[in-house]
Amino acid sequence: MLLQNIAQPGLVASSRHTGEDKYPNLRKSASHEDSDDPGKPEPADGEVPTLTRRKTRGYEIDPELERKVMRKVDWRLIPILSALFGFGLIDRNNIGLVRVSGMDEALGLSIGNRFTIVTVVMLIPLILFDLPSNIALRYTTPRVFITLTAFAWGVVIMCSGFVKSWKSLVVMRVLLGAFEAGFLPAVVYLFGVWYTREEVQTKTALWYSVTVFIGAFSGILAYGFSQMNGLGGIAGWSWIYIMEGLISIVISFAAWFLIVDFPDDNKFLTAEETELVLARIDNDRGDAEFDSLTWPKTVKYFFEAKLWGFAVLFGCASVPSYAIVTFLPIILEGMDFTIVKTQLLGAPPMLFTFVYMVVCAKISDRLGVRAPFLVLHAAVCIAGLVMVGWCTSNASSSSPQLALFFSELEADWRSPLVVQQNNNIIGQSKRAYSAALSSAFSGIGGIIASTVFRQQDFPLYRPGIIVSIASQVLTILLAGIMTFGFHLRNSKVKRRMSETLIEGRTGFLYTL
Repeated sequence: MLLQNIAQPGLVASSRHTGEDKYPNLRKSASHEDSDDPGKPEPADGEVPTLTRRKTRGYEIDPELERKVMRKVDWRLIPILSALFGFGLIDRNNIGLVRVSGMDEALGLSIGNRFTIVTVVMLIPLILFDLPSNIALRYTTPRVFITLTAFAWGVVIMCSGFVKSWKSLVVMRVLLGAFEAGFLPAVVYLFGVWYTREEVQTKTALWYSVTVFIGAFSGILAYGFSQMNGLGGIAGWSWIYIMEGLISIVISFAAWFLIVDFPDDNKFLTAEETELVLARIDNDRGDAEFDSLTWPKTVKYFFEAKLWGFAVLFGCASVPSYAIVTFLPIILEGMDFTIVKTQLLGAPPMLFTFVYMVVCAKISDRLGVRAPFLVLHAAVCIAGLVMVGWCTSNASSSSPQLALFFSELEADWRSPLVVQQNNNIIGQSKRAYSAALSSAFSGIGGIIASTVFRQQDFPLYRPGIIVSIASQVLTILLAGIMTFGFHLRNSKVKRRMSETLIEGRTGFLYTL
């Protein structure tokens, strides 16, 4: 058996539950209060030695078996969600590559503000439908919600390859934003209810890093599919959209059979293994039970300042992220790079970013801090943006490649931000609300990037780069203010100077 019961009448699994055994299949420790007492007697014959078990809210969990169970969770969650999100980002963000591959000439996107309109309209429904999508998530299941939306945006991207005017492309982009709304918050929400706060940094970073790895092939795919130019009388840029849409559709069919629902409603773990997962979360945050997001709770969470702080940080992270992904191919084209080089130059730094993000996540986990890494990412991003705007010249110089490397390396540093957000919030409903709010601000950051990178500033778009740099300066300031506030609150709780509990839970401290 995974865990065995140690009988002690009346012992309650969780301080939030009385009168019943919350996890009947888990092995109970002899005493919840003395579970970490070094003087505890040796275990009886046949028991797993106490040194090999970790105490979880009155239960003893074998670490080796715990790792085995969580490995099963990893393999069910991370690969398929990474594939969906990776190609979803390609579908959403490769419009710059598609533009330089022939769509500009076909649809006249360089005329006036057409390209700005095309990039902005997708973000409006992405913002408006975020919170309603999160509420809808709990009335269905993650499997149904995520796979149907992924299938829908795959169909939209495929149809984008057949548009004949820029106005038709605008319609497709609106639909794309509507269908992609809620996907990122849904995934972040799932990680928050499956993993402990200590684990979620590495898991989220691994998931996001795999999507970055997939995204590194965006230019390569665009180059390959554009070589189908003329096949069936269809232009190369159209084939990029058609084929990438088909890939998303195929992955969505696989996701229908692979994605798991919430821990309390899964079918791939045994009852005993499920109780282990729930007990770990309950021990970590005390919020393993179902907690639906309702409108009264939404109004209450609206007035929590830290949730707005996290949201603004997400918006700041999104400005350079959207700018680099959308406009860097156009900037490179303006430096006389060939279409092939423009399509392929993005792959090397993105592949390195895959390793870099995982290493940073592990160091962050080991040190137990998040904010210093946010500041580090923002500072390096500033350096990359400065190089893009003022240290590049033409395709014959090495500076554009170096600028591309640094700017892409740190352009999207939302992974540690997602983790700090989850670490400092208790409650499934509050986490869902915060994820939706942050995702909405992420869309606002994208709108800012789309509007400040104006056609009249082509080819270097320096006003837009200045705004992107300003967003990173704001990140450093806001992260410092929030971290200082969290530190003061932790200090008061540790010295018992405050009668108010953090997040309403005894012993809870903010992760800095």
